Amino acid sequence: MHTTQAKERKSDLHKPGVLALLLVYGFPACITVSLSPALSAIRHHYGLSSVEVRSVMTLAMLAYTAGPLFSAPLSLFLGRRKAILAGTGLCLAGLTYSSLASVFMGYEAFLTGRIIAVFGAASAFCLAYAVINDYYDEDAARGVLATIAAAFCVVPGIVMAVSGQITEYLGWKWISLFMLGYSGLTAYMAWRLPETCPPKGGGFKEVKEIAKE
Repeated sequence: MHTTQAKERKSDLHKPGVLALLLVYGFPACITVSLSPALSAIRHHYGLSSVEVRSVMTLAMLAYTAGPLFSAPLSLFLGRRKAILAGTGLCLAGLTYSSLASVFMGYEAFLTGRIIAVFGAASAFCLAYAVINDYYDEDAARGVLATIAAAFCVVPGIVMAVSGQITEYLGWKWISLFMLGYSGLTAYMAWRLPETCPPKGGGFKEVKEIAKE
């Protein structure tokens, strides 16, 4: 009975776009590596030591690992689609703040915005797996995951290459605008995703109970 109802529910949804899932899945990696070609320029701009400028990457990686911890409770409380949109929205807010901070504020404010951006992106990306699991059967899910994984190997490298050119010809501060455009596209594609798992309530409380079991 449960399987039949699940199949009927899936038939009522439009298929999640592979491009949308790819953008969401590669979101935090692209945000994280986008500034790697600009570390030298950032160091000279803020007068940092070679050790201090590494925090641009190390703190972003910490935010990358922390973000997914909030994905499950968010998706239980909001649903898959709204949880992804919440993460992308937080990322857009962080990128906007870091972009403004790079012009009008100091290094700490810029770094704070970057951490917020990566955290928001990371809280959304692993929900791409959940959407695939919700909608596709086992065989179809393998094909979609293979496509996303293959593309994911290439996309961060493309972002780094573009960021390097931006740093060379326009200046490193323009990278934030480039990533704002990328994030806006991701948010739009995420908005077009179907809701594959409506809110169930419980949030962090339910996750805590599951962990105890």
